[in-house]
Amino acid sequence: MMVSEARRGIALNDFFIERINIEGQVYWFLDPKVAFDFIEKSGEVLLPAFDEMLCGYKDKSAVLSLENVKSTILRNGIIRPILVVESWAVGTWKWSRNKEKVVLDTPFSHPLTNEQKNSIKNKAKKLEVFYKTKN
Repeated sequence: MMVSEARRGIALNDFFIERINIEGQVYWFLDPKVAFDFIEKSGEVLLPAFDEMLCGYKDKSAVLSLENVKSTILRNGIIRPILVVESWAVGTWKWSRNKEKVVLDTPFSHPLTNEQKNSIKNKAKKLEVFYKTKN
């Protein structure tokens, strides 16, 4: 896609998109009023590898702290799937084919409430059902 096409797409969908400026960097988000069903009010989301939340911007500091970049973006350029709580990356996850389950890894120094932990576990279980039915 050409940059001009992306700009035109943003202009055509302006009523769906919210423009936010964080320390001089512009970020584009769906307006919360029209956000997809899978983004729930609680804000816990398991995003896939190479999700645009990390891939879409050179500066990732709005969602990922500098100290956690190495464990999320590997030296070979691979971006691991991330756990997001309230728009902040709090850990990573992966699908374990051998055990047929989602393995959660939350090493980042971001405290989670019991409610958030339970929500993440429930969403991981839903993702497990998806992966099991996919195979």
